[in-house]
Amino acid sequence: MGISIKRIYDEPDARDGFRILVDRLWPRGMRKERAGLDLWMRDIAPSSQLRKWFGHVPERFAEFSQRYRGELDANTEAVDELRDLVLARGTVTLLYAAKDPVTNHAAVLRDYMNANIADHAYHLFDARTPIAALCDCIRVGKGLRDAIVMRIIDPSLTVGEFQVLATPGASCRTRIPDAVGEIVANGPRHPSENDGMRIMTAAEGIAHEAWERNDPNLHAVAGYLMWICGDRGTCGLEAKAALMLDPNDQLALMVLRLLDSEEPRIMAE
Repeated sequence: MGISIKRIYDEPDARDGFRILVDRLWPRGMRKERAGLDLWMRDIAPSSQLRKWFGHVPERFAEFSQRYRGELDANTEAVDELRDLVLARGTVTLLYAAKDPVTNHAAVLRDYMNANIADHAYHLFDARTPIAALCDCIRVGKGLRDAIVMRIIDPSLTVGEFQVLATPGASCRTRIPDAVGEIVANGPRHPSENDGMRIMTAAEGIAHEAWERNDPNLHAVAGYLMWICGDRGTCGLEAKAALMLDPNDQLALMVLRLLDSEEPRIMAE
């Protein structure tokens, strides 16, 4: 799940999900039938002027990244289109032709989009939270899933704290501020009666989407939220439904361990 990058000359793989070419120019020597593209997004690539200035010189990459992010900030239509595709597809691979797998624009674009999607997910809570839209975000990746779970449990979570939690590969125990780290280490604060109702409403909505979409990640999230609210029977059913679809889902396994031990924890690592 989430956003990956890959050189277009590498063989397509079913795990790539939705394959998008993000170069402005067609890759040399690549036949269209071999590319296995679902979409070519020319307009989200760096401008021709910026691309030529960079010239794939590693020493210029830091400044290139900053300039390209500035172009993306101004290119809201293309950025919104790509974000919506990621949310709809769940798994997207950005394809590029450059030889260097690290200092290339696709890596900058991937990181930019991860931050953009996290910001979008955070602000879904500004109004009445649309459960289907939240579920789209949960499916994008584990970091974003954990951030959304935390925000449901603790509405006071700031956008900065949310962004850090949502960062792919971030360690929740070492990279988030102390206040949130306390929750991660020691489990959620006991919700008040009103909080419990709010959390359970979210859990029930996510569970409904989980059955509609047949999605193990959503089942696991619903199970964990139900465990927090004390619904021991239903949370176990949701966790088991997740494991039927994905035997390695760590959040679902954690829910079952919690049922056995009744020791609160938060976030599957």
